[in-house]
Amino acid sequence: MGAIRQFIKWRDVSGYEGFYQINNIGQIYSCHSNKILTNYVSSDGYLRVNLSVRGKVKIKMVHVLVAQTFIPNEKELPVVNHIDGNKLNPNVNNLEWVTHSENTRHAFEIGLAKPSEKSREHARKVAAKNGAKTTSKPVIQYTVDGDKVAEFPSIKAACRATGANDGYMSMVCRRKKQTAGGFVWRYKDDPEFY
Repeated sequence: MGAIRQFIKWRDVSGYEGFYQINNIGQIYSCHSNKILTNYVSSDGYLRVNLSVRGKVKIKMVHVLVAQTFIPNEKELPVVNHIDGNKLNPNVNNLEWVTHSENTRHAFEIGLAKPSEKSREHARKVAAKNGAKTTSKPVIQYTVDGDKVAEFPSIKAACRATGANDGYMSMVCRRKKQTAGGFVWRYKDDPEFY
């Protein structure tokens, strides 16, 4: 499969019009110095950049600037999520506006965050008290041509059997990614393959 070519688009950084521009892959250009600025990684692992106007320096998160510039946010969602979980990838195709809850859930789904034993135990107690069933959803494994390969009771079970990454598998089931482990995955209750 060949790489998809992405065209570079430049736009003014909101609030810094005439001073700075940003492109859809996260590079920031200084109109004053005619140079692309150097981003740096902060202690929390995010790419940041210093923007200075009239002697006032502001530190900005690069992925947030990309999203604010290139991704409409009609619902006024508060958080910019890295779809692949890589904080160093500010490409517009890797970003989405989400709620705090969706961002946290995504971090757990792709393995960036792990629940503590205390929170797992609490969840088990609450589920048992309320007579809840497990929240696992059955998944179906397909070839890229759409042929059914296997069915599993959960993403975790499918990962154990196939060695595929559970975070990627979850993204495929949610249609945020095309394949995981070389296969297409769908929740059993998903009515359409593609």
